[in-house]
Amino acid sequence: MDHQKVEGDEVEAKALENFFHEQIPLTRHMQVGVAELGPPGLCLSAPLEANANLHGTAFGGSIASLAVLAGWALLHTRTRSAGINCSIVVQKSEISYERAIRGNFTSCCIEPENSAWDKFTRTLQKRGKSRITLDVVVEYDNQVAARLQATYAAEKTASSI
Repeated sequence: MDHQKVEGDEVEAKALENFFHEQIPLTRHMQVGVAELGPPGLCLSAPLEANANLHGTAFGGSIASLAVLAGWALLHTRTRSAGINCSIVVQKSEISYERAIRGNFTSCCIEPENSAWDKFTRTLQKRGKSRITLDVVVEYDNQVAARLQATYAAEKTASSI
């Protein structure tokens, strides 16, 4: 993905970043930022300095956390914009690491196909809970460094977090 913020999305991106830092303390320590928000997906960024391991490369746990968070954030923003109040959690995830990350990195989740999104929201509205599987790509130096596939579960709530 081309990681450029669209001017109109900058306020929403900053609000999402602030939400992360207030509600998920780990994101503050990781220095997570919103790199792109809106079609075709959502990208988060993190600096190596805050996420380095003893080898001077990105810590695998930080890479996985940023990837899981990108999928969660995409669902969070999409459900909120659709007026759906729900709690979202990752149910299952699998990550493959393809290369070492030696600098700042991004994690991008592409929006699901319309048919998958429609099924997810229809089931959520009808049964009060639903699942969806998303693919996330972690990039460093314009190359894929890791891939995550995760299933997220959502449950309708009276108010949105």
